[in-house]
Amino acid sequence: MADQDLAPQPSSWATLPWEILSLIISHATDSAAEYVSYRRICRGWGRSLTDYSPIRPLPSPQLPFLLLPHHDRDPRQPTPHIGNVFPLPFNPSRVPRSYDLPQLKDTEGCICVGSSHGWLIALGQDSSVSILNPVTADSLLLHPLSSIDQQNLSFHHNSFPEYHLMRRNIWHSQSSIVRRAVLSSDPAEDTNFTLLLFISDGINCCYTWSGRAGPWIKHVHSKLLVEDVISIKGFFVAIDRWNQLVFFDFRNRNTGLVLTPFTIKHDLPSGDVFLVNSDGRLLIVLTSHFLYPSQRVLPRGFIKVFQFQANPIEFHSRELKCMQVMEHTDHALFLGHGCSVSVSVRHFPQLTRNAVYFTHAYCRSELVEGEEGRVLPLYQGAVYRNIISADGMSESIEVFDVENSQYAGLWNGQRPFWVTPSLNRYAQKTAPWHSLCWEILSDIILKSGTETAAKYVSYRKTCRGWRLALTNNSPLRPLHSTQLPFLLLPHHNRDSQQPTPNIGNVFPLPFNPSQVPRSYDLPQLMNTQGCICVGSSHGWLITLGRDSSVSLLNPVTADSLPLHPLSSIVDLENISWQYLSSMVRHAVLSSDPAEDDHFSVLLFISGATKCCYTWSGRGGPWIKCLHPEFLVEDVIFFNGMFVAVDTCNKLAFLKFTDQLNTGLDFRLYTEFQKPPVQHIYLVNSHDRLLVLSTVDPIWPGQSHIRGSFFSISAIHVNEKVGRISVEEVVDLGDNALFVSSGCSVSVSVRTFPLLTRNAVYFMHVFSDLIISEEGGVVKLVTLYQGAVYRNVVSAETIKVFDVENSQYAGLWNGRRPFWVTPSLNRYVL
Repeated sequence: MADQDLAPQPSSWATLPWEILSLIISHATDSAAEYVSYRRICRGWGRSLTDYSPIRPLPSPQLPFLLLPHHDRDPRQPTPHIGNVFPLPFNPSRVPRSYDLPQLKDTEGCICVGSSHGWLIALGQDSSVSILNPVTADSLLLHPLSSIDQQNLSFHHNSFPEYHLMRRNIWHSQSSIVRRAVLSSDPAEDTNFTLLLFISDGINCCYTWSGRAGPWIKHVHSKLLVEDVISIKGFFVAIDRWNQLVFFDFRNRNTGLVLTPFTIKHDLPSGDVFLVNSDGRLLIVLTSHFLYPSQRVLPRGFIKVFQFQANPIEFHSRELKCMQVMEHTDHALFLGHGCSVSVSVRHFPQLTRNAVYFTHAYCRSELVEGEEGRVLPLYQGAVYRNIISADGMSESIEVFDVENSQYAGLWNGQRPFWVTPSLNRYAQKTAPWHSLCWEILSDIILKSGTETAAKYVSYRKTCRGWRLALTNNSPLRPLHSTQLPFLLLPHHNRDSQQPTPNIGNVFPLPFNPSQVPRSYDLPQLMNTQGCICVGSSHGWLITLGRDSSVSLLNPVTADSLPLHPLSSIVDLENISWQYLSSMVRHAVLSSDPAEDDHFSVLLFISGATKCCYTWSGRGGPWIKCLHPEFLVEDVIFFNGMFVAVDTCNKLAFLKFTDQLNTGLDFRLYTEFQKPPVQHIYLVNSHDRLLVLSTVDPIWPGQSHIRGSFFSISAIHVNEKVGRISVEEVVDLGDNALFVSSGCSVSVSVRTFPLLTRNAVYFMHVFSDLIISEEGGVVKLVTLYQGAVYRNVVSAETIKVFDVENSQYAGLWNGRRPFWVTPSLNRYVL
């Protein structure tokens, strides 16, 4: 009895820390097949793995296994069920065996229509669509297929799993409703994943569902009978029955980019065609062989592999290259429509190098009672291997055969799928990011490649918890003192002459030639509808609302500060929004409001040439300051005072004599006068005041211009004698300038070596006459070309990037873009 009392009580696996659990797994699971088998040791062990599985996979390279449909004694009338995993017994000493995964126990009434990134795409009898990880049991329910705009489909459950089509068609009669289904990425790693469906009866359209939720989106395209489709480098690539490649880009919800088909020429009889993503290379595998159910070994067949250069830049320029691959080096291919996999034999030496593993499908005509003859795809219960040879001919042999087992003859379109296991967890139960101390968070940021605010913005979008942690715990000082400016574009509207007021698009410059220009819709700006940006200064935006409200907004940290409305200084009765939106000519800050409580806001109002308005960070109303007549072209804050330049190249220095900005010292200097120029900009370049004048015009259609585009001068102020001296600048040294009215920036190329030294980056502004819709009146408007140019001083002007063909082409009606030098400081009231 005493011995029984002293017996140790068993402890739950879940009480062990994850470090110990992962150590056990790392010594016991060389592949996901063993991982699945090992977690079935006992109920507690399997539960502990489910609850504590890490965000990253344990073994990184995984050998795919074969997912077989649920077996029924009558294979012609199978009970829909996803439930059998068949790891390949590449070890000859092992007997082929299958696992009935408990993770798939709730799939009764479902069939698998696709396998991608370790997840299964399942279709239910009620047309429900879901994605399921067969290893971790994570699942995500999508919108049902009955919600799509396809009127030729019948969703009566009696026709399941085929889903009989209402319209009889020689191509698609009685075939499965989902022809191909594929994911763009692992949903556990990318919440913005996309699911692409090709419907059997929809040869002129496809459907996508975004991980951000929402309905199915229909995309119309030219006639395309898809044989295979995969995702690679952000694109979906499909190949049709006639071996034409088509590229789809659904990364922007509003567009589905379809490029001109590219035909693969070959000398094989008609057969199967597969697409494979092999370490970023797109491979096309063409096969031609015949197999009859009674044959145990394939006759001599033909397999050809083509390598397709999959470079996104070449996709856009439609420069498509194709070359035949004689050998696939140290890789082995597992072929299956929508689920092909490339595996390195270095990780799995039991595989045969330069080999192709595949299951075989053949067709047979069959008479069905009460219906016309139909063609049924039958899947042989075996896996074959074919070695790629120089002449494209080799012997296909069986790796294993389950003909005499319960899996013999997989009928009625329920084909097997290759599944590359993903041990990533979806919606992982972890501690929130904000529970970490700021020292750890900042260390993560500094070691994660966020040297620029563009990367910082992208990185903080990884998950909501991460973003909240940065917002709540960010320190008062910046993480990175020097920041590369990004371009803030106005919200796009299809009618560019009547845009919807909204501040919402950040466009980091792709100074790295390998990067494709992309934009971010910042969630921090989601509440800016009805507002426009009238200025950018010290990383903050000065915004103007329809109700004449004025506010400051940091587009990175989402901090905001409301100011007094514009109606408190200007009579806006009966003023239209079109006039109000152009009323503020220039707006600039004296300093970063997060660093200086005594900052000032300076406004120049259109038409008011003898006064300006200031607002102090200490509060109070707008202060009107009178000065001599001066039509401001640009204004910045420099060395404790505001510096402005007018259209006649006169310089004015505005210095307020008290902290409430009630007194103004206005000094006008005419020594800088030059012949009139097209545009003029002021820049604070490392405590040196530079004036840039444009001397040559540029037209929107041109990308190269000969000659010196900018004339640059350095201004030296001698306050004792009340004079300035002007020095011509012919070389900016290791600096690059980003110029635009009120928001010009100087950046050192030592900090950002991707920039060009001694260069000026600028946007083009030009004017045009248009006919107004109101009475046909001709008026002059300011247009902003959707491009950024670069001019090396006294050299050629070239286009850095152009968004002419994107949604940002033609920025009209004074809605100009702004350079924003990010401030990661937090504003504290």
